[in-house]
Amino acid sequence: PSFSVMTIHYDPQDHPGVLFALKGSVWKNVYIPCSINAILTLAVYFLKENYGLVGISINDKGHTFLSVLAAFLVITRFTIIYNNVWSCRGIVNDMFHAARRISSKIAVFTKNDDGVNAQKYRDLIKLRLLELVGSTTFIITDHAMAVNIIEGVALKKVKTEKQVKLREKKLGSGEDETMLNNVEDPMVLCLNLHAAIISHADYLSEPIHILREMNIAQQVNTYMASYHSLVKASSTPFPFPLVQMAFTLIDIWLYTLPFALSSDIKNKFACAAIIFFITFGFRGLEAVATELQDPFGTDENDFDMNKYRDDTAHGISKDLEKRFTTLDDWADHDNVGSASSHRSSHRESAFRWENVFKYHNKFESME
Repeated sequence: PSFSVMTIHYDPQDHPGVLFALKGSVWKNVYIPCSINAILTLAVYFLKENYGLVGISINDKGHTFLSVLAAFLVITRFTIIYNNVWSCRGIVNDMFHAARRISSKIAVFTKNDDGVNAQKYRDLIKLRLLELVGSTTFIITDHAMAVNIIEGVALKKVKTEKQVKLREKKLGSGEDETMLNNVEDPMVLCLNLHAAIISHADYLSEPIHILREMNIAQQVNTYMASYHSLVKASSTPFPFPLVQMAFTLIDIWLYTLPFALSSDIKNKFACAAIIFFITFGFRGLEAVATELQDPFGTDENDFDMNKYRDDTAHGISKDLEKRFTTLDDWADHDNVGSASSHRSSHRESAFRWENVFKYHNKFESME
């Protein structure tokens, strides 16, 4: 759901709290294979003790060599994905900061012009910038749409197919449908924003200096470069052969581990416990890597892109807020201003995007 709380926050000094936390934990993904392997271990001991099948145990020397390769593949995949996540987090930060720099620079460069036309210019920038932020964020967080954009599929066709799926399966929230119905090609929106920026001479009593105009244009370019980098990251899967090799070797090694350790450890329950946590370690790392492979989704540990988007939209709206025009009130400023709003639910402080899209046609008619 669009308003689910993502990106788990925790206190690293609260050891018991971290140890027994369930939200965002990997346990729900790995307790079944861990339990299966522990039960398999007890079954091996049962067969050896009751049926004399001593020969089912295997020498652990060959198993040791296999463990090195399995561990290498797990750690390599996890490290690559983990580094990619932190790289994407930096790009996300750059993208939304660029959007705020655009609005703040427009506000500063036009602060001495209080005329109606000047406010209309700020409103035009606000509208074009919010449309760009909303559409780009939606595409980044929708893996299938990001893949289609990279492959050159027409956005209109992608939207139609997704709308049909939402109606057939009744998926998504009201906000999902609103954003999907109004998402547009970011390149077109970028051109609209550039056109709005350079139209300052038509609105302002004192046009923006060319160097300042170029500075604003550079921020737009930074935003779009960050967007394209994130779409690339969202649509590019981890190399399949490496994933297949890792899954194959890890499964073979883990599920033959009871046959190897049963010949060295006499206590069957101790052996089952050891194998349970070894399975937890390897399968846990695999589960974490799989979850972080697409950090723009709706998993508990993914980036809360909708919150970043809404916080940025609130900032843009406040930077360029109305003065002498009668525009719809786009943002819930009461929630934004309160000290408790940061920890309140996302729905309470969510930016009202439907008002942006409703205002689009109204603004066009005003021009």
